[in-house]
Amino acid sequence: MIISKEHKIFLSENFIQDKYLFTSIIENLSSPNTKLYSDEKNYIICQNTLEKPIIIWTKENFNKECLEELEQTINTITNGNIKRKFICKKELSQSLTLNKDSYLEISFLMCEKTIKPQKCDGYYEIAASKDKDILAKYWYYDHIESKSSENISLKESTKFVEKLLKETTIHLWKNSNNEIVSIAYHQTINNQTLINGVYTHPEYRRNYYASNLVYKITNDIISQKKMPLLYTDSNYLPANKTYINLGYKHSGTLVSFIYSPTK
Repeated sequence: MIISKEHKIFLSENFIQDKYLFTSIIENLSSPNTKLYSDEKNYIICQNTLEKPIIIWTKENFNKECLEELEQTINTITNGNIKRKFICKKELSQSLTLNKDSYLEISFLMCEKTIKPQKCDGYYEIAASKDKDILAKYWYYDHIESKSSENISLKESTKFVEKLLKETTIHLWKNSNNEIVSIAYHQTINNQTLINGVYTHPEYRRNYYASNLVYKITNDIISQKKMPLLYTDSNYLPANKTYINLGYKHSGTLVSFIYSPTK
């Protein structure tokens, strides 16, 4: 059934214990495009625009008897023939009988206290409009390296950067030659702050630039009495090791996949 954004399930103990893991659902509650489906106890399906993934929250020890109902709701949402990206807990993904393409495991990390990284050259700075072109190139390169199933052009990356510069803070690490070597941005949602878009150009890696940048951002977030959060590709070991060495702790695993109804 369709539920409202004020439904009591969002205040339930089961959902609250996952509120950090499912920050994206909380973010979507403020959007007029959001539609919510639930059995009012075991699951929530959060649908937004076609460009955004459909997010499925399930309580711990999810009742498998609800699986058929959940899959029927998914088929209704996708009209049985529209490819859509989904994000859910790994445990649910393993139970779903849906056709899944572009499967990606995502590690969820949280940090309550940082560990100082090895010192590097350079300095921290907040990005400005003059940095737009290099930022667009870096996020374009990042998208290519991630081998995402969603194509993106340099023009689209530029529009994304322009949007970020207006709506949030983009963080930079510059080396001793004043070159931008590492970038990231953050978003704050209900006292939870998600660090995203961490990228260092291959030419500048293994110099602890990203470590020092994320360390700086994380400490600033903690000083504001907010919780720093990170999502990262579970299979990309260098990034995971970097964050763990900074004091982040693995706090769950999500899965992203493309559902192809007619396959």
